[in-house]
Amino acid sequence: MKKKVVGYLRSNGNLAGEATDSVLAQHRELQQFAADTNAELTNVYVDQCSGVGEFEQRDIMIAELADENVDAVIVASLSRLSRDPVHLRRIIQALAAWNIEVIAADAEAANTALSLVTPHS
Repeated sequence: MKKKVVGYLRSNGNLAGEATDSVLAQHRELQQFAADTNAELTNVYVDQCSGVGEFEQRDIMIAELADENVDAVIVASLSRLSRDPVHLRRIIQALAAWNIEVIAADAEAANTALSLVTPHS
């Protein structure tokens, strides 16, 4: 059975053309990751703001995931979800409480870092 996943993308909203290119590149990366892992990408949330801006779509995603049947959130890299390690840990723990995994599609190193902030049983 395919894992149901949602994607989250974030790009600096101050660089119009570059921001669009970044979002498109991240989206392709998430689509490729889903295809390579036989996952169903059911929705993608996009914020275009700097690392310290408003994360409206990320907050909507987290709120909606409380009632969704989703196995994982995939991001191009963990920094897209949050650059603040404390806040990143809070997000990951909140999702883990709902049995939702966070997967960084960029590299094995990112998932190693993720294991450092994911609660272990």
